[in-house]
Amino acid sequence: MLAVGLSTPGLVAAEHEVYYRYLVLGYVKDGKGSARSGVEVKLVREKTGLAYYAETDVQGFYLIIVRLEDGDLGNRLRVTADGVTATHRAQFDPKNRKADRGTRLDFLGA
Repeated sequence: MLAVGLSTPGLVAAEHEVYYRYLVLGYVKDGKGSARSGVEVKLVREKTGLAYYAETDVQGFYLIIVRLEDGDLGNRLRVTADGVTATHRAQFDPKNRKADRGTRLDFLGA
């Protein structure tokens, strides 16, 4: 029999906590409103140049999870889908540690 013990010296903030995640999600649709499947969506944090990628599903839906901390409030995020680019400033309440942080960006007519 093997026994394994784990000790945790104290509480540590983990990056999976809601206040480290910023969700950017939406749909990519053509000019007729039909879903665009398999479209690459790229998000770039302008402050760092770090890029995140997603691909739309059969419904045209994408989800990108960006690591942002409280100090990143107002950072510019550049999102591109099929040659169309939108810029968004990260907006959230740094005091709220329970609600999801994020935004919805739809690309219509892409």
